[in-house]
Amino acid sequence: MARRRNDEGVRKLMLPGRLTRDGLLGTDARPLEEIIASDEAELGRLGRSRAAVAGRMRELRELGSRALGDSVAAGRREVCSESARGSLCCPFGDSGDIPKAWVIVRDVPTGEELIFTELNIHMIERHGFFEGRGAAFRLEPEKLVRLLEVPAEKEPRSSGGARKPRGRGRGNKSR
Repeated sequence: MARRRNDEGVRKLMLPGRLTRDGLLGTDARPLEEIIASDEAELGRLGRSRAAVAGRMRELRELGSRALGDSVAAGRREVCSESARGSLCCPFGDSGDIPKAWVIVRDVPTGEELIFTELNIHMIERHGFFEGRGAAFRLEPEKLVRLLEVPAEKEPRSSGGARKPRGRGRGNKSR
């Protein structure tokens, strides 16, 4: 995987006390590109895309936010969305402020729970970053896909590369 522009600067912003109290890397000493590549490979194995995961996270966030701090049922899940004053910036340098908001999703029958933030949604969708191992808000792709019931892609994805274009037959041009 090609090295990102200024990975060292991004990594410094992810350390404890910079953007967040506990940081975004946890105990993970791997280079950023390795963390991201590993999670991207796991998503590919699961047949899911970053866009599908982020879309489902947004869907549940919206559902939870309509309940104004109370839990709301989403199938066998309970969802609650909360927020605090202020905002965060993206450590990868994207412009704009990201609200300090989080969503709690609990599988009622099992009691299994996960918490994700608005920043998690952004970093997963835009950068493929689920946070480092040991980070307070690290989201394991398998658990995220399973608990949020992220729908499978129509065609399984490989961990890298683009899909083959589909032809429309000889002589038919795609628009």
